[in-house]
Amino acid sequence: MKRKKIVILIIVVLGIILLGWLYLYLSQASFKCGDYTYRFRHGNKRYGYECSVEVNKYSGTNSDVKIPSHFLFFEIKYIGNESFEGNTHLEKIDIPDTVEWIGRNAFQDCINLRSVTLGEKLKIIDWRAFFNCSSLRDISLPDTLTTIAGGSFSSSGLIGIHIPESVYIIDDGAFSNCKGLKEVVGGMGLKQIGNSVFKDTPWLKGYKEDFVFINNILVAYKGSDKEVFIPDGTIGTSPEAFYDTEVESIHVPDSCTPYYLYFSDKLVESQGKVKVYFSDTYSFQNGGLVGLIEEATIFVAPKDSLAIKFAQENGIEYIIEE
Repeated sequence: MKRKKIVILIIVVLGIILLGWLYLYLSQASFKCGDYTYRFRHGNKRYGYECSVEVNKYSGTNSDVKIPSHFLFFEIKYIGNESFEGNTHLEKIDIPDTVEWIGRNAFQDCINLRSVTLGEKLKIIDWRAFFNCSSLRDISLPDTLTTIAGGSFSSSGLIGIHIPESVYIIDDGAFSNCKGLKEVVGGMGLKQIGNSVFKDTPWLKGYKEDFVFINNILVAYKGSDKEVFIPDGTIGTSPEAFYDTEVESIHVPDSCTPYYLYFSDKLVESQGKVKVYFSDTYSFQNGGLVGLIEEATIFVAPKDSLAIKFAQENGIEYIIEE
């Protein structure tokens, strides 16, 4: 009889534990284990994610941290938002190959972080993930990385960066205000680049050519011409490529899809709208120029061109070129 009661008690305890884990799994609530706070994340195979675990918070004081690759039988695929933010103890972090996503502000203001090892499955570095990591001089980005989000390394101590061919987008201010950044190489897979990505860096300031390019994407125009011909073969532009210039007109080649173009208020107030010229064969099939600021631009193109039709359909001022 006594043995039977013990067996029942064990079953009850195990049941309670199982229900507790089931609750954490289904609710995705945070739970603490050692120096880490975790939570389960449910994914969708359609988007490449199955059930996994996120490091939600690190509360330890170690200077050298190696994030585990698994919790129980589940892979750790996420470093959560603000999970290490402001940790002044942290000097070295080793991120396992299972991690695919580093969340927003994950290592922001880790001012003593000097060494980062990224896993070989990493896909996304989210907004301001390494913002103001002033001691970080160098980082090796894996060939699986696709996205470097806005402000990811802004105000960090980077002195050089190699952008893998797998990266197709670098968003606003990703490397801005990196006062030591003198070398930028790679980026041959880039399709889109945001505003002010390299603003206030020695690399951009020291660039010798009028047109600053990464993989045929125009990062910035540093010339003084008022009439600018974007070179043939250019596939896109940064929205602020001409922001601080005195340009009056821009000729867009058929190869180029500048999704957005921003101009300073000072420019528009001093000389009026910027004329943007297109050929009669320019195509808008990829959504090109949908985001052009209508108040700041005038389309100039032949009468029956797609550019004029686009301007008419979207309420953009235009001039028919004879």
